Amino acid sequence: MTCQQVYTPDSEDLITQIATPDGPSWAFAHHTTDGDQGHLVEQEGPRRLWDELEKLHEQWTLLGSPSLERFGLTIDRDSPPVLWLDHPESGHVWPSGDPQVAQPPST
Repeated sequence: MTCQQVYTPDSEDLITQIATPDGPSWAFAHHTTDGDQGHLVEQEGPRRLWDELEKLHEQWTLLGSPSLERFGLTIDRDSPPVLWLDHPESGHVWPSGDPQVAQPPST
């Protein structure tokens, strides 16, 4: 998935664009600067990319909003890449391309 943010100087709004590099799925979110906390989202294609992004954000929040330094990536010649939090055996691991929401850590 690719993502970019575009600032429109004439309106001072921000547009977030996400798309799959290998297919027809895409999403645009138009964030306004008029004080409204909402955004208008359009998405199309077999993957609902904005929905996936919202699930990932929810998961990140449930995990305590960990900093980037706490994430790692294992790449092995014989299996797909795996993203993990804190260490590979932490229980918080995500195979490449898996947008499933993990359970929050037990306290």
